[in-house]
Amino acid sequence: MLIYSLYVVSVGGDFMVLSRFFVPILPLAIHLAFESLQTQRRLTLALATVLALGMQWNQVPGTDSFAPRKEARSIRRLMQEGFKHRWARLGARFKGTVPAGSSVAISPIGAFGWTSELPLVDILGLTNDSVLDTEPDLDFVAVKGHHRSNYDWILDKNPEYVILGNGVRDQFGFFTICPWEKSFYHSLREGTRFAQGYRRAQMQISDGMPLDLFIRRDVPLPAETSWWQP
Repeated sequence: MLIYSLYVVSVGGDFMVLSRFFVPILPLAIHLAFESLQTQRRLTLALATVLALGMQWNQVPGTDSFAPRKEARSIRRLMQEGFKHRWARLGARFKGTVPAGSSVAISPIGAFGWTSELPLVDILGLTNDSVLDTEPDLDFVAVKGHHRSNYDWILDKNPEYVILGNGVRDQFGFFTICPWEKSFYHSLREGTRFAQGYRRAQMQISDGMPLDLFIRRDVPLPAETSWWQP
């Protein structure tokens, strides 16, 4: 357990405040707390884990200043909160628009899945075993826990809708996707399996930011949705 704790510390955890670093280590911390009541040896182990966690909160790889890390955390937290609310709105929009039972292939499955109540095809494979035999892409993908995706398995599931990236364009109007979704990006050209099965569309959303998505060619357009024209 101590080795696991130190490993999480060594890889940097994550920069989300009290979130992606704290959650993986929490069960171990609770277990160590109870075990430490029995023997002094385990108490020492728990204290060592606490010290290791303290080192994580006060050190940032590659920097000697706490200020840049704090600023990065605040920015990331704001982005996370903004997109969380947007995905919740998107899920509610899908629930009231698309036929019940329609499946959606998507990476951020949490808020969207909760509000849409639709079956999801998890692109990251966190809720299925699709990526067990997939090699992690450690060179191209920098986000921890997002290194695997099984493109063929996703298409085999034949979802009615596919949402890549955050479903928005960048400040220059270009469509953006996540690094682990690059197989879909390479498949946007004509003649590929994805391009043959899906068309790009744009759905109007109440917050003013349209949703770019892909819809299976045999599925009717939802209300207030149009085929995207380049």
